[in-house]
Amino acid sequence: MTFCNNLGLCLNLLYFAILWSVGFFGYYLLNFQLKYLPGNIHANNVASGLSELISIILPLYLDRLGIKISMILALLLTVIGGLFIMISG
Repeated sequence: MTFCNNLGLCLNLLYFAILWSVGFFGYYLLNFQLKYLPGNIHANNVASGLSELISIILPLYLDRLGIKISMILALLLTVIGGLFIMISG
């Protein structure tokens, strides 16, 4: 019950839930929209696979920076990827 009374913890949980939802929505939307990107679909799938491999390996090193910095870096990486998709379309 003390968790619900602490405003800072509730806000952090809300922010994390929003970031988690946006991140997963973007991830699944990217996989869904991959077939509509210009270029060879096989090259796009290879690029998607390599980026997923990087996204699996990168958190192993970001974990050493701390939670706050790694979340900010992950959010910035997601924004940059979204901007590239917007520019290419």
